[in-house]
Amino acid sequence: MMTTEEVLRKFPLGSVGWVLATIAVGLILGTLLSLFVLVGITGPLLGVRLSFILAILDVTLLVALVVVYLRTYLETRARFPLGLVVVFVLILFATLVGSPLTGVVSFTFLVSLLEAVAFSVLLYLSLE
Repeated sequence: MMTTEEVLRKFPLGSVGWVLATIAVGLILGTLLSLFVLVGITGPLLGVRLSFILAILDVTLLVALVVVYLRTYLETRARFPLGLVVVFVLILFATLVGSPLTGVVSFTFLVSLLEAVAFSVLLYLSLE
């Protein structure tokens, strides 16, 4: 398996290129999915569509972060990257539960709870 640095060196624009590519994939995927998933939605469709696209972008970025830090953990076996994976997975669940992807936006308590746990883990890791 190639290290993260080797993967970044092979990409033409390095880190910036990966970030821009991830954002582009998230926006394209969100736009395409919104065309199929949001059929029959009534009300302010533009707002719902933009929320849906941004939720897909958030999910895409969080998955990318999980992959990066999981690779870092597997390379180093350090606890900090593993803790970040836990934080990002919790934020990913919060994003999925509280976004237009679920069709129900009444999970405010669960979203807040997942975020509080994620931020607590992040604070613990930062102070260690």
